[in-house]
Order: sequence, then C-alpha cells, then structure tokens
Amino acid sequence: LLIAACDGHGVPLQRGGDPFVASVHGPAACQTEVRDLQDGRYELYVHAPPISGDFRVAVTLRGRQIGGSPHALTVLAPSAHWAFCEAKGTALELATAGEVGTFE
Repeated sequence: LLIAACDGHGVPLQRGGDPFVASVHGPAACQTEVRDLQDGRYELYVHAPPISGDFRVAVTLRGRQIGGSPHALTVLAPSAHWAFCEAKGTALELATAGEVGTFE
C-alpha cells in the first residue's frame, strides 16, 4: 500500500516526516511497518498473519483515520503446489493384491 501525504488543500507534499501509523485488526495479530520515502510518499508493509481470515488495515495520521482507511484485507490459506509435492513409501515399490498399501 502506498500512502501519499497531502496538505490541508489536497496538494501532495514533496517531503517526508509525517507520523503515519498502521495497525491490523482481525483474527490474529500481525506486524506492520511504514517506511518514509522522504518525498511525501510512504510504503506500508503488512507482514502476513499466521492464519487466514478477513482483516482490516487501519492507517492513521496524528490519531485520525486517513481517507479510505480502514482497508479490507483477505488472507487466504496456503495451498499445496504440485512442484513441491512428493510421494514416498513402500507402496510405491511393492504391493500385495487385495491389501491396502501405505505411504510414509
């Protein structure tokens, strides 16, 4: 997420130094980081939470929500990827008819 700082007339600022704060609310805690690019823009990083679910990312400046905040964030559960999966076990090499084979 990119934050663009503007003055009281909506004119974009060309300098950094504003105290933006971000927080995430949802089924699990996760960390945020706001990086000042020193040109009126700030990058917001949200470290992925440990579980999936619906979260809200709030950004404030001097205790007040900025425009568009809070933002909805949906975190999906990881799924298996074929390139990193592997089948192992004796059932791949030897089986007995009529019996269930096992894997490791």
